[in-house]
Amino acid sequence: MALVAVALSLAAAAAIVPRLVAAPAVSVETALRKVTEDVAARWPTVAQVSPDAFAAMTASKDVVVFDVREEDEFSVSHIAGAKRVDADISADQFARLFGAAVVGKPVVVYCSVGLRSTKLAHRLTTELASLNAASVANLAGGIFGWHNEARPLVNQLGATDYVHPYDSTWGRLVKRQAMVRSEPAQ
Repeated sequence: MALVAVALSLAAAAAIVPRLVAAPAVSVETALRKVTEDVAARWPTVAQVSPDAFAAMTASKDVVVFDVREEDEFSVSHIAGAKRVDADISADQFARLFGAAVVGKPVVVYCSVGLRSTKLAHRLTTELASLNAASVANLAGGIFGWHNEARPLVNQLGATDYVHPYDSTWGRLVKRQAMVRSEPAQ
């Protein structure tokens, strides 16, 4: 049943993206901001951290970062230091795999635009509190927002400017379309 709800909300959100991007007066930045605002409104209990605040956190604190995208997305690029985690991970499995890493530390999750990661943060809030994580937040705008601001990304070879589009609909929210790539660099 939970998977059906996730699929339905993904489908509903995906239906909005083409209309937003196709509107003549709507920029990619505006469309992504509207998606980000919608995500925050749907899950108001999940803190949303801006790219600027996230950059400051990673520079000054020992933050634990989780990438909630699929393996192929992660292999194209990710934020340095991010650990990939399945969006459907159970709370018990998360605790077994990452419990020791999050004790006393702020946790930030991200995906392409923040939808999958906000859902995971919402689902794991109680578990993260029981593991004594300092806080949990979603990176507002996801990796697309981060990439659109030309912030650093890495892959298995080092620094990269590429980002995975997720699909042709969501990929419209990437500002620098020349940097969209579905396969990792060789």
